[in-house]
Amino acid sequence: MSVIRFPNQHPACRPSGSESTQADKQKIRDFALDIAGQLRNDPELNKQAPYLVDKVILLLMKESRS
Repeated sequence: MSVIRFPNQHPACRPSGSESTQADKQKIRDFALDIAGQLRNDPELNKQAPYLVDKVILLLMKESRS
């Protein structure tokens, strides 16, 4: 298997000196919980893959707490 390298790859990093503030953490948490709510309320997705939806919702909730 060959690996195709993309040009100008740079590692993702934060600008120096920026710390995650409480407001940023709250925005991320709200976003994760909003996505979880949309997944939970999607009847078509819940019918096709209910266990996947549950796993993703649990993951979003777990990660939004940290």
